[in-house]
Amino acid sequence: MDTVLKKYFWILLISSCMINLPVKAQWVTKITLEQNTTKYQNLEFRAIALEMDATTSTKASIRVADKLYDIVPDEHSPISDGLRMSNLIVIDDAQTGFSLIASSQKQLKSAYLIHTPELKKKLKSKSDTLDSCTHPVMILQEEWRDGLPDPDYDRIPNMVSHQIIHHSATDNELTDYVNLVRSIYLYHTEVNGWSDIGYNYLISPDGLLFAGRDPGENLSQDSVLGAHFCASNTGTMGICMLGTFMTQTPGEEALSTLNQLISWKAIQSNLDPEASSAHPLNQELGTIAGHRDGCSTACPGDALYAMLPQIREKSLETIQDCGVFPGLNVNTNNQEMTLFPNPINGNILRFTTSLSLKRAILFDLAGHQLESWQITSNQDALRLPQQIKNGLYFIHFISQKDRVIPVKIIVNKQY
Repeated sequence: MDTVLKKYFWILLISSCMINLPVKAQWVTKITLEQNTTKYQNLEFRAIALEMDATTSTKASIRVADKLYDIVPDEHSPISDGLRMSNLIVIDDAQTGFSLIASSQKQLKSAYLIHTPELKKKLKSKSDTLDSCTHPVMILQEEWRDGLPDPDYDRIPNMVSHQIIHHSATDNELTDYVNLVRSIYLYHTEVNGWSDIGYNYLISPDGLLFAGRDPGENLSQDSVLGAHFCASNTGTMGICMLGTFMTQTPGEEALSTLNQLISWKAIQSNLDPEASSAHPLNQELGTIAGHRDGCSTACPGDALYAMLPQIREKSLETIQDCGVFPGLNVNTNNQEMTLFPNPINGNILRFTTSLSLKRAILFDLAGHQLESWQITSNQDALRLPQQIKNGLYFIHFISQKDRVIPVKIIVNKQY
């Protein structure tokens, strides 16, 4: 056999041996599950999802690292050829194998092993923002997505009228929340084939806020259309609470971040947390609602869903403490004075008033004077200090008769 024939012989031999090997990409390996096999070894992964029979009601289970997990359908995933994806199982430490419970074999067809690489950079820990009226500090996409592929698609702007709360339906004993968010991103993009992670925001049990779907250069985090609400996402902002909340509720740190986020959005978009309005999926969809309010799903879990009335009530209290009263003029509760825009995302604040004014003074929450202006008209504009930070401030308008009219303003610049 000459050299050329030998070369082609070995190529054909190697190719024939590879036919039954797993199909592996950089981030995901898909393997076909065999009916006579329960244990699968030498397969490294940090998250796993199963392709399953969409019509069966039999309970399925899988064992990973000596822990048994229930396999249930992922209600976000589409049905194709009678199959759909399961819930995502995420593990803190990389694993090299899993085993199926014998009774589960017939309904589980394939496994998608997600290779979530370790994040090399250490992310900042949770830090408190100035007050509850501002957007919480969040971990940006370029931080948690480091080393993963960037999304590349045309973003769609979205005006939010409803804030939809979800749970990730993942293990409550996880502690590596960065790996969890990175795994959800790879699952949504590399397994489901979506353009990006579905949620606008994700909140970890320790109160960390992760920026979800990437808004690109021209949109803000809350105004990019997501993929999370029963295929009818227009007008909604998706917030995912990391964990499973069927029988237990989120902890105080996570609920505090959730309250600050939804209250900020209510202030920014003049939303009444306790109101409802029409949506294509629900004619009386709450301004703050659960995933199950749009379609048949267990999300966001029985325990968390039962908390929605008190979550709405807490949010209303928060925004009223910020000087905003839904249903009234959001700029001020003083009928003699109108300020706009408020919240302000720049440095120019305009006002109109029926009063005869002579001066206005800007104070921070500690009572420090930051700026003052002479006023000669009842309709004018005030230029705030260029370096003013996001937060809650007071302006004292002083009339010609030395009457003081205090007004709260919220600075919320989009950086």
